Amino acid sequence: MAWRHAKREVSDARRKEAIRKEREVREEWNRTHPAKTVVYDACVQAAISAEYSRGRYMGD
Repeated sequence: MAWRHAKREVSDARRKEAIRKEREVREEWNRTHPAKTVVYDACVQAAISAEYSRGRYMGD
């Protein structure tokens, strides 16, 4: 029973270390590659709103 417990502790430690490294890689990626946002032009937004207000199906 003690042997199984020790083996489980080792596997848990390895799993936690892998998760920690993955999190660090993900955070580094997010830090170096900022999210790109889409900015709509006011004219485009007005045209979209006008189409929807007419009750037309836009295919979405």
